[in-house]
Amino acid sequence: MVSYCESFCYLFATLGVCQSLDMSHLNGDGMPTVLPKFISRGNLYKVTTGDTVTLPCRVQNLGTFVLLWRRGSSVLTAGPLMITRDNRFKLVDTYDLQITGVRTQDAGDYICQIGDQETRDQVHTLEILVPPTVRAVPQNGLVTARKGSTVTLECKASGNPVPSIYWYKRDPLAGSTHLSDSSTLVLDRVERQHAGVYQCAADNGVREPVSADVQLTVLCKYHATYLSYFVTSSPVHSMPTRAT
Repeated sequence: MVSYCESFCYLFATLGVCQSLDMSHLNGDGMPTVLPKFISRGNLYKVTTGDTVTLPCRVQNLGTFVLLWRRGSSVLTAGPLMITRDNRFKLVDTYDLQITGVRTQDAGDYICQIGDQETRDQVHTLEILVPPTVRAVPQNGLVTARKGSTVTLECKASGNPVPSIYWYKRDPLAGSTHLSDSSTLVLDRVERQHAGVYQCAADNGVREPVSADVQLTVLCKYHATYLSYFVTSSPVHSMPTRAT
């Protein structure tokens, strides 16, 4: 197993501070007797937020060379030594890099590097999949429109990949009716029968679809008829005088 000293030595060697002191992997000409080579392959990994991913780095004939994991210019591991302070990262099965509880900011390229003169790399690309979320606009999901007007119902969704949005009209008797595949639903010349609950569903293939409800109220004009009552008065006739 590579010592901690050798692990740090490789890091310092990149800065020109020191070189590996172990020359057992070199022949008389100063060249490695057996060159290390990757037996794993770089790959694209699509992982959902919160899940765990393991990035393989399998090398044959590693000898005393140091294996390095880095992301961009940040060194994550050197040999068996963890450099990163993020405890979600750890080495498993010798040199495979495991990340638990993946986050959106973990997306990018992860490089497994052999610390030899050729500086050979194996690159894994991590894409983070984010389940869909959706919300109605406005957030309370209440929309009011006048009869005969045009009203636009809207939902906003997010996730990776970008979710598709589907609109349905909910009916307790007939069930849901599919209306549109768009972030907005435009209703022209609304009538009383347009009132009700509309549902927008968001789906991007990551876990289960989600939905939000929009309650549409249609205001109708009622014309009240006011009746005028005309009261006419007749002259008061004097009652006949009763004869005595």
